[in-house]
Amino acid sequence: MSALRTALGIMNAVLGAGTLLLPVALAPLAHSGAVSLVVAGALLVWSLLIGAAGGTRGSGPAGFVRARLGPRTTNVVHGLYFGGFAVGQAVVVGAAGQFVADGPAAVALGVVLLCLAAGLAAAGANLSPAVRTARLVATLALALVWWLFPGTFGLDPGRSPFGAAALIAVPVLFAWVGLEGSLPALRSPRAATTLGVVLGLVGAAALYGVLLNPPGSAALGPPAVRSALAWAAAVVLGTYCLTNLRAVGARWNTFRSGPGEAGAARGPGRPGIVVAVALAGTALGLAAAFHWSIAVLLLGPGTATAAIYAVLAVAALRRGRSRPGATGPAVPGS
Repeated sequence: MSALRTALGIMNAVLGAGTLLLPVALAPLAHSGAVSLVVAGALLVWSLLIGAAGGTRGSGPAGFVRARLGPRTTNVVHGLYFGGFAVGQAVVVGAAGQFVADGPAAVALGVVLLCLAAGLAAAGANLSPAVRTARLVATLALALVWWLFPGTFGLDPGRSPFGAAALIAVPVLFAWVGLEGSLPALRSPRAATTLGVVLGLVGAAALYGVLLNPPGSAALGPPAVRSALAWAAAVVLGTYCLTNLRAVGARWNTFRSGPGEAGAARGPGRPGIVVAVALAGTALGLAAAFHWSIAVLLLGPGTATAAIYAVLAVAALRRGRSRPGATGPAVPGS
């Protein structure tokens, strides 16, 4: 039971917006499914390293780094989270807009969703646990519909630099955001905890491996049905933007509050939300001007995620030092 709880906890942390938009963005690229499995294998080794060093569940990634590398490096982690997830909202709302519209209309809808989510986040709106669970169920259902009928909704192919398969690994990391804060310490019962980590990684990897290889290209039903499903997918992504902006606002509070990290509890972090929206809007504008695909935009949060994971790996190889206030705010969802 301990192994099952650990596995489900990891999968619950990992699955999110990326479960829906990543396959739609990357499945058209050659070898994306194989690259996803290679990334999952590397992350399994990384996860066992982090777990052997004490894990991040409870302390969070920032607390894990603070205890080993000190507050300055912890601020680097906060900065990477903030920048990566701010740009990541351009991915989320950009994909939402393209699900239901084309060209300038898709960009305009993305901007509207971004501003609406920002306004709600700044006002303190949030989703209850029950609504978050329902959202995850809807996300998985929509991902399954797209896998069975990829022609139901899609994304503008845009310009893509992914000639080399290795480059696909960077945006694939967007699908694994959340893993870094859900890893338990590999202590007693060590065997059960290790098995749980392995099962959680294997389960998520298997899901992404399947979703990145749809069996066909058919569309589901008449245009009205396809439109309704596309709008449902866009609304679901809009709710992820809301909760992610709340988390980014908390990250801003923490970053600005100094070593004590007490700022995570100080309201919705409106200045941080404004900065994040400015960054996301800039990314959307650049993508529209240069006709970048959503896969290209994914390079931003993917690179930030890779850097965070690298810092955590370095921290895991350092002997822990007891430091006060070694906790951090909630990690934004993928």
